Amino acid sequence: MRWLQNAIYFRDKGRCSFCWTDISKLVNLDAKYNFDHIVPLDLFGVNDPTNIQLVCKDCNLKKLNRNTDVGKKYQEWFI
Repeated sequence: MRWLQNAIYFRDKGRCSFCWTDISKLVNLDAKYNFDHIVPLDLFGVNDPTNIQLVCKDCNLKKLNRNTDVGKKYQEWFI
């Protein structure tokens, strides 16, 4: 899991996928709330790098696990 968090962090360049806020100084790579499943596990999403995005705490709280919102960096490939 640690390799996956590092990969997502570096792929997203330390920025929130929704608001593009630089959270590189705020991210604790051990904190799960900075990593969001695009398609939530409750909606049959997977633990795959293509389904996980880096988000700030505020954007993650807005999204929750009720929808499949994707950040501005990614195309909606699953729709």
